[in-house]
Amino acid sequence: MGVTVQAIAQLAITHLPAMNAVFGTAPIGARAWMRIFAVATVVTLVVAADKLLRRSRGAHRTGEHDRSRGAAPTGGDR
Repeated sequence: MGVTVQAIAQLAITHLPAMNAVFGTAPIGARAWMRIFAVATVVTLVVAADKLLRRSRGAHRTGEHDRSRGAAPTGGDR
């Protein structure tokens, strides 16, 4: 919901003449929007991959995964 509201606000600020006057912006073309979406997609995928790698590394450590959920350690770190 928050992302949708932010996207609508961004479109309004970018494309509505009244908002252009208030914020000093100007409409941008389809090619610029395509580049924006491409960069955003790449960034989103990189962040998701980073999170996945960090979680998988943490789960392989002895007891690390259990402690993150509040459970008692089960292994050699007593």
